[in-house]
Amino acid sequence: MLTGKLLSDLFIAAIFLSLAIFAKSWPLLLLPFFVVHVPGRKAKAVFLTVSLLPFLISVGILVALTPADIYYKLIRYTGLSGWWGSTSFYSVFRYPAAKFIVDLYASVGNYLLLLALGSMSLYYYKLQQSRSPSLLEALIGGILLVYVMMTGYGTQYMSWIAPLVIILSSTNKYARYFLVLASLELIIEYAFRPYSGALGEWVLKNPNLRSESFYASYASPRDIAITNLLRWPLWTYCGFFLLTIFRRWHGVLAECGSLPPQKVMS
Repeated sequence: MLTGKLLSDLFIAAIFLSLAIFAKSWPLLLLPFFVVHVPGRKAKAVFLTVSLLPFLISVGILVALTPADIYYKLIRYTGLSGWWGSTSFYSVFRYPAAKFIVDLYASVGNYLLLLALGSMSLYYYKLQQSRSPSLLEALIGGILLVYVMMTGYGTQYMSWIAPLVIILSSTNKYARYFLVLASLELIIEYAFRPYSGALGEWVLKNPNLRSESFYASYASPRDIAITNLLRWPLWTYCGFFLLTIFRRWHGVLAECGSLPPQKVMS
């Protein structure tokens, strides 16, 4: 039975989550991991309602006013393709086969991502039935899965995970390695892009202070290729970091008897 304190905590958590979704729609992808921890169907329904209501009302009003803009700029928004992960290979390996793979993934990758997030949520729910799992770890895992499978990317997306990984880094060495690798990649990218010889032009607030060589090099094939090469180690580590979380979950389920012990990954 839910106590008054628990109800109050759930309501406050739902309000803060609703503000996050209202400000930036991507936390919606992590909503299932929160819902797993809410006990009882009625409480889950209330939590979902409070979490989604501000977002649904605001988007509903905007859809009624400018449906085309909301569809293309919000619902269909995926970041810039070709700058990260599976859609970045053609910028370095300019072969027809690479272009075919990149174009194919760009067209179906978001659907595969949603399917993978749904599967991960179900797996996490199964884990929650056996033992109380870490919500922090699940949120980090969900964002890592988005990073690994997303078809578009913006450099600012790395801010999604940074506060959560900083918290986890006190007890998790893989989180510390992630912070070091991400910091190095971002420092190099922000300092040297578009690799025209100047330092820090990309982060200048006044575009008039940028040199002509900056505009000649920015978003050029060379700029895209070098940026992707710098990002590949970080993208690869996102997958490895996610794998360590899955391995731990798999071990927990095996210990609880939900999986055959011989299948536990070392």
